[in-house]
Amino acid sequence: MKFSVFLLATSLLFCLQAKSQVNPAPPKANEKSELIDEPVEEPTPNVEEIYVMVNVLPEYKDGGEMAFLQYVTSYVHKHAAQPKDSATAVTGNMYIQFVIEPDGSVSTASIMPGKGINPSFDQKAIEAIKKSQWKPASRNGMAVRYKKLSKITFR
Repeated sequence: MKFSVFLLATSLLFCLQAKSQVNPAPPKANEKSELIDEPVEEPTPNVEEIYVMVNVLPEYKDGGEMAFLQYVTSYVHKHAAQPKDSATAVTGNMYIQFVIEPDGSVSTASIMPGKGINPSFDQKAIEAIKKSQWKPASRNGMAVRYKKLSKITFR
């Protein structure tokens, strides 16, 4: 019996505490509320800053990410110096980071240190990326600079 009364009292106390946290008392006349009824606007994005977190990701104008990767690999295979013998074909992964500008152009591109394949392929991949056009990233409805990292696989 004592245990039942204790359990009932504990449950009632817990419920009262939970209710007071869900419905806090309204502020008194001379106190200010910390809750804001209107949405808070984020500051306007800085046009010079390079973002990695955006509301809308950039998109390659000629068909999205897969089309972009296909474009770079075909450009490199067409323009880079190829080994003479097929037994030494160039294969592997290349990691390139680049900045997409608000107008959709690419301003800088570089191979991640130690993540290239060979100098000829690296140079031609950077050349291809700098020629590419993108729909820019946007943050709070404004086009912004965006740093992108891509893995390009050669087989």
